[in-house]
Amino acid sequence: MQYPLARNDCIKDHTRYADSVVILAALYRLYYLNVKIGKYVGVELPLHTDDGEKVEPDFIALYDDDKKGIIYELKWSLPHNPEYLGEELKELKKYFQEFNDWRNTPKKVEGHDVVLICNVVDINRIITLIQVLCNEPEFQHLRSNNFSIWGWSLIKSKDPKGREELRLERFYGKTGNKALEELLDQPAGILVSEDVLRFIRWNFFFIKQKPPPSYIISVIIQHILNPYPSDPWQDSITIDLESIVQKCEGFFSSWKKYDRSTKQVKRNWIHEALRYMHELDIVKNIGNDIYEIPIPLYRKRLPLIEALCKDLYNKGEERRKSIKTTSRKRKKVEQGPLDRFLERKRK
Repeated sequence: MQYPLARNDCIKDHTRYADSVVILAALYRLYYLNVKIGKYVGVELPLHTDDGEKVEPDFIALYDDDKKGIIYELKWSLPHNPEYLGEELKELKKYFQEFNDWRNTPKKVEGHDVVLICNVVDINRIITLIQVLCNEPEFQHLRSNNFSIWGWSLIKSKDPKGREELRLERFYGKTGNKALEELLDQPAGILVSEDVLRFIRWNFFFIKQKPPPSYIISVIIQHILNPYPSDPWQDSITIDLESIVQKCEGFFSSWKKYDRSTKQVKRNWIHEALRYMHELDIVKNIGNDIYEIPIPLYRKRLPLIEALCKDLYNKGEERRKSIKTTSRKRKKVEQGPLDRFLERKRK
């Protein structure tokens, strides 16, 4: 379990993950409303090579009468360390293989594009590193005509009420989809209005990447535990882990299509979130992954996300101080009488 080192970082990570979920849903809406750019295939659906290797992109689409495909990979957060960032970008190589199950006929395509989507604040360092990687023979695919990088940002519209809009812009490369490129060539890129954003935020919840603790805890509190049926005179209810997992299934885009190992990964996310909630005294694990839920649940003066981030940060500080204290005590125990005498003399 990893607690945030700063409250602001916790809030920032929560917001960026939530916004990335919006991007995925906005992509779906883009294909739904613009038939000319192609056809939506699926979210997190597996693609296989002839050798049996499997990849699960965030979003898959087809265009040119299903003869060509597009793979979208969405990153809500990327490492600041250039070495770790380089490893993330090298992972994209797995998407440049030939796949044989595009849900079309004959289930193959003549070629496909790969689009990396990330926050605009990460764009410059990504492009700088890609330009370095392109000098290596094994990463020539990053300079090809079928690789593109898009950046997303949330901006205030010119409307007097200052409403929020989502903007998608192309910063690197291009795809072979001319209709899609025409949309990106607009001065403002692709815009999604606040009304649409509001609808999306209440209908889509997760992407493939693991969410930060505050995000999944907030989903469990708002959408699973708070609406859970209870009698008016009860001051608590009990619910087991499997019931919570089952109720969370509807919040994952393609739960029914997931294989057993992927479902286990999502289950682990939920289990870890409940462990955090137990540590924060939001719920109580009374044994065998059965949880006692107080009624009312987690009432704070601060907005939910701010309150969660404050509590997560405080618990992390408490743990970090405890580790330092334990480390000092252990050091004293390891010292013999002569060591302690010499240390006092030095002081």
